[in-house]
Amino acid sequence: MSFMAPGSLPDWPLEEQKPLFNLLGNVKAAIGVNLTDSLLMLPVKSISGIYFPVEASFYSCQLCPRQKCEGRKARYDKKRAREYGINPSTGQG
Repeated sequence: MSFMAPGSLPDWPLEEQKPLFNLLGNVKAAIGVNLTDSLLMLPVKSISGIYFPVEASFYSCQLCPRQKCEGRKARYDKKRAREYGINPSTGQG
């Protein structure tokens, strides 16, 4: 299984939290997580995204060149980033 979250890559911006929450219905009632107008989730340590099956594990962290990230789940892979059309120096497509 692999995981991706809104805001983790330029192709899936943080603003996509709203459609994701709409798709899931009343998230606050179901699990107690609220999405604010500024796209912050409360409680603060909450995360959203999708899990999907893959043959080889994949984390969006592999495409992100940011050096200092407390949430990093995988090492940056410059070759894989290039394969996905992401500029290694900027992290943008």
